[in-house]
Amino acid sequence: MWTRAVCAAFAFFLTSALLAVSLYFGSLEGMVKSENGSALKGVRVIATPGPGSIQCNEASKGSQIASSGANGRYKFVALKPGNYAVCYAAPEYASVRMYTQVKEGVTNVLTVTMKEQQTGQPSDKAEWCKKLPRPEYKRLEKVEVPDAWFEVYRIRPGVFAIYEPHQFQEVISYLIAGKTSAVLFDTGMGISRISPVVQHLTALPVTVLNSHTHPDHVGGNFEFASILGVDSKYTQKNTGGYSSAEVQGWASGSNVCGPLPKDFEGTKYHIRPFALSRFVHGGEILDLGERELEVIFTPGHTPDSLCLLDRSNRLLFTGDTFYPGPIYLFSPETDFDAYAKSVTRLAALEQQLDLLLPAHNLPVASPAMLSALLDALRKIQKGGAHFSIREGLREYSFEGFSILLKSHQDTKTQSGHEDR
Repeated sequence: MWTRAVCAAFAFFLTSALLAVSLYFGSLEGMVKSENGSALKGVRVIATPGPGSIQCNEASKGSQIASSGANGRYKFVALKPGNYAVCYAAPEYASVRMYTQVKEGVTNVLTVTMKEQQTGQPSDKAEWCKKLPRPEYKRLEKVEVPDAWFEVYRIRPGVFAIYEPHQFQEVISYLIAGKTSAVLFDTGMGISRISPVVQHLTALPVTVLNSHTHPDHVGGNFEFASILGVDSKYTQKNTGGYSSAEVQGWASGSNVCGPLPKDFEGTKYHIRPFALSRFVHGGEILDLGERELEVIFTPGHTPDSLCLLDRSNRLLFTGDTFYPGPIYLFSPETDFDAYAKSVTRLAALEQQLDLLLPAHNLPVASPAMLSALLDALRKIQKGGAHFSIREGLREYSFEGFSILLKSHQDTKTQSGHEDR
């Protein structure tokens, strides 16, 4: 779960109706959009004053189109009609001036002033933030750790949920310890370092294994020497990390609830590259010493999605294959048919399980949710499930979760599709 539409806090309109500019309260963000059917000939941004930087991305592609240091001048490529650029500035900036050339010799000017705000806390709490803390956490054993960005809960002996409640995706990574070694299943957002938290919880040697390689699950990978991964082109591509353009805005405005870490620099936020130590294989057993974890490949959400099964303790770590909340199945790398087959495989384990441990929102769920998820997918495939439109996506709502699909996504079972 890592894509989310960027929501603006308020808008300014130029009398010419050429520009629409919206801002986050936190890191400064501006939007420039062509509304009159003609391409913007050129856009320049001037920052005054401050030591930070500004970065602008073409929102339709997510690619960076302009960037510079403090007090720099920014020259944009021409934007096509209907496209727009999203510009971020460090919160040290008092204001940003945005110029757009209407035609040769005619320029419109807009100056926007922001109140300095270092915490990343939105002026009005987002809906997701208002629901925190989730009441279910009161029933779990909390473990104190030295970093306030994380909350840690002991789910079972040797099993710790490392929760990031201050960012809208509410990512959960898991430290799973045996007698001789431990596995860290995902490493979170990379907004704050996860390795000191892990070292606080165990002195055992730790190996990282990711449920998949979306950026919200590999943010702390670079902090570890031993990392297992799937032998796939998708995984190999993502070992190169994710640029600021791909994750910008994740740690500002309404995407954040509460203070960011003191040493965190939002304008420099990116996911660092990491190196795999070796490939992991479906059906492989990871022996941690009096605890064995079985690797189950579950492609669909991404090509490299996998789950971990602790048969002896009747636990299934589901990653993003299941979590309570809107399950994202609309990314380009998602294969709905493969996802349905993976869920079918997991649902067959339901009677062998006592607990699901998902990667978002809550670290505990009933195994019965697997058969409920499978039933939901079958209804969607048959075309009999009701949906509503949410931010341009189809949302199918069920008890305890929902499914988010592209508006024109093919959900019919493909008879020729092979298991991967």
